[in-house]
Amino acid sequence: NAEEARAVAFGEKEKAAHASVQKAKVETDLKEVVYKRYQGLKADNSVTELEFEEAQGEFESAKASLVSVQADVASAAADTMSAQAQVAVAQSEIAVAEASVDSASSEILRLEALASYATIRSPYSGVVTARYVHPGHLINEGTSGKSTPIVRLARDEKLRLQFDVPEKDV
Repeated sequence: NAEEARAVAFGEKEKAAHASVQKAKVETDLKEVVYKRYQGLKADNSVTELEFEEAQGEFESAKASLVSVQADVASAAADTMSAQAQVAVAQSEIAVAEASVDSASSEILRLEALASYATIRSPYSGVVTARYVHPGHLINEGTSGKSTPIVRLARDEKLRLQFDVPEKDV
């Protein structure tokens, strides 16, 4: 994602800054060697004041450049840490959002289960012949010892009846 890409880019920036520090250190060391050599030569009057001051100026400039590059490295490191913190925050926000989705899914399942309790199903087809409880009334669970019938149901399948008919009515 974009946050991770920024973190990688800042990491590359930090590596480049470290390489710049190494280069500036080498240049500073070189300018220092030249400056110290010119100090010895100045004491022997082998170089002019102008040549000495030029070597001294280059050395001071190299030291300032090194300090500047070190500051750039510190800035790059801070940028990298900031980007990594932003990635961590984004990842934790994703985890929170995923947990929220899981919670909402569980709530949906719970509500669907509750909604299924609102429907009463008969084990067979038939016709309601008597109602003992009206819509909206609270009823007890059927497995408790004090169950009361909700409705009376008559089966509507073919019925076989056997009874006597007087001969004159046949």
